Amino acid sequence: MASTPRIGFFGHSGGAFQGAMVSAVDERVTVLVLAGCGTGTLVRVAAWDPDVSTAYLQWLDRYDPGHFLPSTQSRRLLLQHGSRDEVISREESLALRRLRADSDWREYDCGHGLETPAPRGDRRTLLVEELLRG
Repeated sequence: MASTPRIGFFGHSGGAFQGAMVSAVDERVTVLVLAGCGTGTLVRVAAWDPDVSTAYLQWLDRYDPGHFLPSTQSRRLLLQHGSRDEVISREESLALRRLRADSDWREYDCGHGLETPAPRGDRRTLLVEELLRG
């Protein structure tokens, strides 16, 4: 009998939001790295527009990663945050982490892009470790 393939998912910013959703419904995702991601961000950013309705903000909230992350308890999770991120606040990132207290959370001295060697190396290490272990 063939074993189910394991998938590692890395998502940054909007891709991280999508990763939270995908991992909540696809059991093949066994390791998840979400970078530049927080809970409450979608609604906060959309609310900057004075013409946005309350109904739209309520509709948009359904895509918040905070609604999906708690159902990913069986997945290994690394949350990455740049201390100089001007898009995702530290509070939003930490609020997401509180939903999965078993997750790894790392903060780096960089901006939203998280493109410095340290975060790239940490996600590569985690993905390789998890996907290649027997």
